[in-house]
Amino acid sequence: MEMVIQMIKILFFLFIFCISPLVKAFTINSVTVECKVSRECDELNDNFSSLKREYSDIESFKHLLKIYVANNGVKELSYSVSNKDNSNHLHFSIVPREKVIALSEIHFQGDHEIELPSILPIKKDDYYDFKKVVSTKKIIRDIAKEKGFPRAQVKIEIIKSKQGIELKPKVNLKDPVLVKKLNITSPTDYIDKLIYERFGFLLNNPFDVQQIKTEIERSRKILNQYGFYLNSINMKHKFFGRNEVEVFLDIRDVKNYTFHFQKNLVFDVKKLKSIMIESFIGFRRELDEKSAVQVIKDFYRSKGYLNPVIKVKKREVLDLNKDIAVIYEFDISENERTKFNKVSFRGNSFFESEELEQTFYEKASEQARAYYFDENYNENFIQVLKELYISKGYVNIFIDKPLYRRLPNGEMEILYRVKEGLRSIISDFKINGILPEDNIAIKELISNGSNQHFNPIEFKNDLQRIKSYLQSKGYYYTSIINQQAESLVKYSADNSKVNILIDIDTGPKLYVDQIIIIGNSYTRKILIKREIFLKKGDLLTSQKLESSQTNLLSLGLFSSVRIKPISTNNSKTDLLIFVREKDFGTIELAPGVRSDLGFKFSAAVNYNNLDGMNKRVSFKGTINQRFELGSLDDRRREESSSLVEYDAIAKFAEDHIFYSDLDFTTSLSKSRKRFYAFDADIQRITFGLSQDIYRWLNIGLRYQLETISQFDATNDKEHGHFKIGSMTPTLTFDFRNRAVNTSKGALFSLSYEVANPNFGSQENTDLTVDYYKLVSRNKFYYPLGDHVIFALSTAFGIQENKATDLNDNAETEGYIPNIKVFRLTGADIVRGYEDSEINKLVSNEDISEVEVNNRAYMVNLKVEPRFMLSDTTMLGVFYDAGRVFVNEFDDSKLRSSVGLSFKYLTPVGSLDFDYGIKLLRERDDSGKLDSPGRLHVSIGFF
Repeated sequence: MEMVIQMIKILFFLFIFCISPLVKAFTINSVTVECKVSRECDELNDNFSSLKREYSDIESFKHLLKIYVANNGVKELSYSVSNKDNSNHLHFSIVPREKVIALSEIHFQGDHEIELPSILPIKKDDYYDFKKVVSTKKIIRDIAKEKGFPRAQVKIEIIKSKQGIELKPKVNLKDPVLVKKLNITSPTDYIDKLIYERFGFLLNNPFDVQQIKTEIERSRKILNQYGFYLNSINMKHKFFGRNEVEVFLDIRDVKNYTFHFQKNLVFDVKKLKSIMIESFIGFRRELDEKSAVQVIKDFYRSKGYLNPVIKVKKREVLDLNKDIAVIYEFDISENERTKFNKVSFRGNSFFESEELEQTFYEKASEQARAYYFDENYNENFIQVLKELYISKGYVNIFIDKPLYRRLPNGEMEILYRVKEGLRSIISDFKINGILPEDNIAIKELISNGSNQHFNPIEFKNDLQRIKSYLQSKGYYYTSIINQQAESLVKYSADNSKVNILIDIDTGPKLYVDQIIIIGNSYTRKILIKREIFLKKGDLLTSQKLESSQTNLLSLGLFSSVRIKPISTNNSKTDLLIFVREKDFGTIELAPGVRSDLGFKFSAAVNYNNLDGMNKRVSFKGTINQRFELGSLDDRRREESSSLVEYDAIAKFAEDHIFYSDLDFTTSLSKSRKRFYAFDADIQRITFGLSQDIYRWLNIGLRYQLETISQFDATNDKEHGHFKIGSMTPTLTFDFRNRAVNTSKGALFSLSYEVANPNFGSQENTDLTVDYYKLVSRNKFYYPLGDHVIFALSTAFGIQENKATDLNDNAETEGYIPNIKVFRLTGADIVRGYEDSEINKLVSNEDISEVEVNNRAYMVNLKVEPRFMLSDTTMLGVFYDAGRVFVNEFDDSKLRSSVGLSFKYLTPVGSLDFDYGIKLLRERDDSGKLDSPGRLHVSIGFF
């Protein structure tokens, strides 16, 4: 069948080439597509309709047509061209490739099953390919053979229908080859016994080669732990009978090595022993006494100890098992660590010695920075010096190895001899092939230029800057013709002068013609086109291309995105967008524990691409039970039994609703939560609109209606039912380099919540809800090097009750419901404090115990330098300050703490373990002193 398809394609192209109306420049005025499967036909018709255009010649038409025919959605294709009323009409008849609409789980027949890879060549929703079916069967058979089932049979039932193809894999492993004998050969009974304990499980089990290899590697590591550092384990096997095999394990080089050290004071035995073990394993041979001494001496020298006296005795003994053990006994006199008091330079004239010395210390290792001798750094500094000189045009720089001179006080002097040579000056700098205005602009961008010293290190970056500039101007296919040629940079005989000639072929400026999208099965083309920064007629630039690719990937719908231009003539190009879709549905289960919520369990279900327009629905449910009630008031802490809390929320979100620039979200939630002075059942419905004005600027508007039923309240006034309707506009400026695990940039957000009866809040003689809440949150991240980030977070809020005019005799009573009053918790907690401690007012009352009928304030500050320990771990030290206030704000009364933060970085944020210590402990009304500090566990707060 495949050969037939290939012949059709060849005949198809030959036929096109022979069409007389299309020999020269021509136009296709209309295109129709006829195919057997309506859904696929709609997609193909959309793609092929873009062939309607003017073509400069037959080659352009053929080149573009190859792209369409090569689309793996086409199984068979034929066409005809007709001319009527001087219009060319192109008609296609297409048989689309079938899709795999269903893929059953692999069914094992018989008594045995094996574990298979989760990803195989055949996949649901892929186009059906018989080669992939054959490949899948071979992979399963090969795995079965490796696991001891050499006669496994694999069948994949293929069921065809009008909708597509269903695949049903079935595997019959047949009878396994069993390990019936285990033959272990080693020099010692002890090793025989140890290995037999590791491999005894093989007997009467299938002959799983990969499992045996894995166990061999584990056993080698275990033998290393016992001191058999040179061990080797070789495996062979021999079949006997039809289904039986004997396994031979040959263990060699199993001398036991031990190392003893005495008189070592600086480095502990564990460290020195690890050095010897690494040498044995690395060299794969036993070390004689001289070599063993040299290994330890080299280690000491690398740490700045140049004069250690090291002696070793090597002896062989019989251990308790009567096997050979080799003992190395080291006697070490470390002597003083060698310091250096001066770094000198000779032969330098361009740089002052003080400048070079400053560079030495700026680049120095920690050891050298402390003025201790570091031979490795001293030699590596030669390359640093060379690059420094070369960047200033001294391409003939020569630097000898450092010379060392011991001073009478035992310290060292380091001397570098420099031969600078002549400085290379650019005598002629030309760029050919570009417009004069571009030539001027480029020369302002690059580092090298006429009559300047030549910097070959920076010249590589200059060439890239030239290409990037021209590509930003629309010359997408810009190339430097002589980039690898000798004509690019020519030195004079003595290297004192340099001539630079850059020959550039910009090609024409490219403008986008048709946008062709391939690979989307569910995602609609209108969504993909909406998310890219290019449309028909736009100037094509590499920046817009890269930004479009990033934008599409950020949707979370595609596992890969490729965008590339396909030139059709000298000024226009089609844009081919190839996407590979992800699975749009996910289920998440997450047990855990948090210091504030106790034991918790959450489950989430998400679907990300409803209607092919990235409409998103999700449900998340969480239950938790607190194991300590420190965040409750005294009465509830003593009397209240532990309550199971829950939070269930269903969300719907759609970007660019009704094809506008507005993003829409709505949610419905129900929860039961514990607060300081009461428990509450809360129902919420929320509607939100937002829009990205720029990449860094977002505005939003949220409406929320809540009904709150409070119970188990300490204050009778807090019992009852509340209804709060509010409108909240938001403004966000986001200059961060990334939203998760930020390392650079800043985030500024401002929200203004207004709740009153006009928005659905209750209004009666008992309580009228009418207030505003203004909150500003700001975060700053500043890198202080490759591994240090300075992070700062500030938050300030003010809320005011508007329901009662205190100067009038109002008929209605108004105050801000306690559930809406500021409380430092979650992201706003001052680390080191419990909820009940940090939310006390200056009067020593908890803010929940006070009726807020005027104003309340909130302030929070976090300062945190962070140190990257690895790609996934971070250590921070922090200073936190904050407090809540009612009626009057007093920044002198802030409570503060310091502490340590350990962060484990994940794709969704950091898992933080923070321990804070209060800087000033206070006493409550009973005279009880605050706790010294507290541990907090959180995810992704700051």
